[in-house]
Amino acid sequence: MRALVSSSKVKRVGIVLGILLVASGVVLLAFKLTRPPSGHIKVEYGGMSKSGVFIDLENLSTQTIYLVGSGTDVWPGYAKTECKAPDYSTGDSDGYVLSDGYPTKIKVSQGSRVRLSIETKLPRQYKGGHCRVRLELMGGTFVESSVFTPN
Repeated sequence: MRALVSSSKVKRVGIVLGILLVASGVVLLAFKLTRPPSGHIKVEYGGMSKSGVFIDLENLSTQTIYLVGSGTDVWPGYAKTECKAPDYSTGDSDGYVLSDGYPTKIKVSQGSRVRLSIETKLPRQYKGGHCRVRLELMGGTFVESSVFTPN
């Protein structure tokens, strides 16, 4: 009796199915990492640091979120600070920054809180003024602090 399908055809079908399975897994993982989180992410001013400001970020969303940085230092270019004078007459924002090196991911799990360090000179220049910090999460979602007065 002759086999209905040759063994080489079975191997090829198996390889194709394996490739499709791996590819679909990669697509699902990429979708999970890039889809915007649902829920609330609290971003609050935590005070001045030597090189900028501290931001307290609390992840009240339904999924783990990631930022680009090293340790708790947000990588330049993924945080933007805007400040205005006390009378709102003048203002400024961080310019674009070129960075060198290899950042890692800052992981913030659901329900956890982390103190982030943001490098910026603006709050020191606008003491008594009005500032806010905007953070870019991995995947392209932005979260922003309320307006705060640098001390």
